[in-house]
Amino acid sequence: MAALVTQFELGSAEAATLTDPVAALPALREGVSEVTIAPGVYPLPPQGLVLKNKSGFKIVADGVTFLATNPSGPALTFKHCSDIAVQGLTIDYDPLPFTQGRIVKVDEASGTAEVEIDVGYPALSELYLVNRMHLFEPDEHCLKPGAPDYYLKRFEKINDRRGLITFREGEVGFDMVEVGDRVAFNHRSESALKIMEACKGLRFKDLTINASPGLGVIVRFAEEAGEFDRLKILPGPPPEGATAERLLSTCADGFNAAYTRKGPLLKNCEFAFMGDDSMNLHGVVLPVLEWIDENTFLSMRPQADELFDLVIHPGDDVRFLTDTNYATLATGKVQEFKIVDRPYEAWRPLALQFWPTFKHSKKATFFQVRLEEPVENVPVGSVSEYPATATPDFVVRDSYFHDHRARGLRILAGHGLIENNRFERIKDVGISMGPEFDFWREAGWVKDVTVKGNHFTDVGNGMPAFPNDLYTFGVICVFARISPTDGDPVYFPGNSHLIIEDNTICGSARDGINVSAARDVVIRNNHIESVNQVDMSSMGKTFGLSGGQPIMINQADVLIENNTIKVNSLR
Repeated sequence: MAALVTQFELGSAEAATLTDPVAALPALREGVSEVTIAPGVYPLPPQGLVLKNKSGFKIVADGVTFLATNPSGPALTFKHCSDIAVQGLTIDYDPLPFTQGRIVKVDEASGTAEVEIDVGYPALSELYLVNRMHLFEPDEHCLKPGAPDYYLKRFEKINDRRGLITFREGEVGFDMVEVGDRVAFNHRSESALKIMEACKGLRFKDLTINASPGLGVIVRFAEEAGEFDRLKILPGPPPEGATAERLLSTCADGFNAAYTRKGPLLKNCEFAFMGDDSMNLHGVVLPVLEWIDENTFLSMRPQADELFDLVIHPGDDVRFLTDTNYATLATGKVQEFKIVDRPYEAWRPLALQFWPTFKHSKKATFFQVRLEEPVENVPVGSVSEYPATATPDFVVRDSYFHDHRARGLRILAGHGLIENNRFERIKDVGISMGPEFDFWREAGWVKDVTVKGNHFTDVGNGMPAFPNDLYTFGVICVFARISPTDGDPVYFPGNSHLIIEDNTICGSARDGINVSAARDVVIRNNHIESVNQVDMSSMGKTFGLSGGQPIMINQADVLIENNTIKVNSLR
């Protein structure tokens, strides 16, 4: 048995057992191939635990919980790390990054309700007085069927344990809020597990995340998103003194990877009760601000420290797209991509127009992109897309995603496999594939992805009525979010070489499979029943799209064969 050691003795040991991992792990030096953390609960400092410039070892953390003590901060961060395996770790938070309670009064005339916070859960400080509310059944741990996402007009403190909710005028779903219903309120900030710049070769087995102020796992500016076997993102046990079970796990997505050159491998995982999507993979589009010369253009993002120079390499493809339907104007190869200094104020008006979600940003990162050869017909105002950074080559298999808001898998990445997973009781679509070019400005076109052997039950039932501006129609949906137009938009078939086969879809308000803006798509051997359970006649009009059939095609080239469809009826 290895002796118990301190951080000062780790340089000479090939294996070590740690009784103070918070101090010892950041100080770990070369020469240690495996560290075992003694079982127990280890409170973390406000900034969490940061591992930087580490490589080549395994952390055995069976029976270990890292307890984040800052409800707005991260728990565990990796930067410039490689070839590290982590086994058996649990991440949790105290105080929790959300609070919850029960509806004790509803006033229809004033459009208000009162909530009593559950014993043991955080009191109503400013951190928890947010406008985001999740509505649950009174006696079951499940989101209330058919309830929309609630974005409150106000949430005010009556006292530490009681609050007044004011709904927006004409709130769709206000009539579903009843005395006895359980509710949760979460803010969004940092992520529990952060895999950041230049990381590669990280492997996690039997990792559990019980809470997070934001994403469960975030990956940014990494070489590889990592491998995850039996990752569990599930609510933890009730806090001390509480009798009510936790309603939420993470406050945002379970897993979110972007600006990374290789996507994740997820297998045998379970995600539930998150505040947003199960998994989100995407890249970026960057505007062409000006041409410096015939080979070189200037671009930007209105945030500080956007380290795209780490993940956009010489020789990478760059696609230039229109700023309307994002059709391909030209393609080129990157010769050099570097960060440069420019005054943000000169470009701020354009930035706020292009990125409405960054309206509070006060800094920006500017990029100078030099191409190997000049390109023709690429005007200022068009956008550039970098497929190599959109987490390609991902695999999601044999996993279970259930009981949460938003989408199951939100895929804006190519060269992937989604196989033999279960999706149950998810408010939005099960799997969406396609770019969010407009508004979110997240790339990109999805190519060479297979969706095979998955089972979907009661997915896409998360609102009582579908608005005109909804653009994801199916339990499995292929789409492109472009700028709304007054006329009928023409969609560019940028999504391509997709196979949707051997899936079972049962129970949804929406279409079973809906495809637009795509070519070379195969839909075969799927079983679809009990879909289109509500009237979808107005859905998608803002974007010139439509639904209402078990398999619906809008402006796409699709081969449909050997699917089994059971007759549906509106409920």
